[in-house]
Amino acid sequence: MTSLTNGQVMNVNNLKAGTHAIVITATDQLGNTSTTTVTFQVHATVGGMINAVNQGTQQGLITPMQQTKLISILNSVQSYLNAGNTTGAKNQLSYFITTVQSQSGVGINAAYAALLINWAQDLSSRL
Repeated sequence: MTSLTNGQVMNVNNLKAGTHAIVITATDQLGNTSTTTVTFQVHATVGGMINAVNQGTQQGLITPMQQTKLISILNSVQSYLNAGNTTGAKNQLSYFITTVQSQSGVGINAAYAALLINWAQDLSSRL
C-alpha cells in the first residue's frame, strides 16, 4: 500500500491490471476523521500498451531496439482487432509476451517486463 499526502500524485502507470482501491481519510480542524474507499479497475488496451512501451523507452527501461519490435507487434495486434480477428490478435499478444520474457533483464528492465506481461495477459483474457 502506498500512502499519499494532500496534493501528491499517484502514478497509475505502474499499476498491474485488476482491481485496486484507494482509501481516503480526511481530518478536520477539530480532529474528526472520515474515511471512504474508492475501488477501480485497471485494464490494458493496445493504445495504452504502446504508450507504456514508449514511456518505458524514454525512462531507459526498454532499449530502442526492443521498442521498435514491441511497437510493431502491438500494431499487428491492433490490425487484427480492427479486422475482427481476435485469434490473430491473441496470437500476436502471445508473441509479445514471449518477446518480453526473452528480453526481461536484458533489453527490458525486469520489473517493467513483468508489468508489460501482466497487461498483455489482461488484454488477451478479455478478447
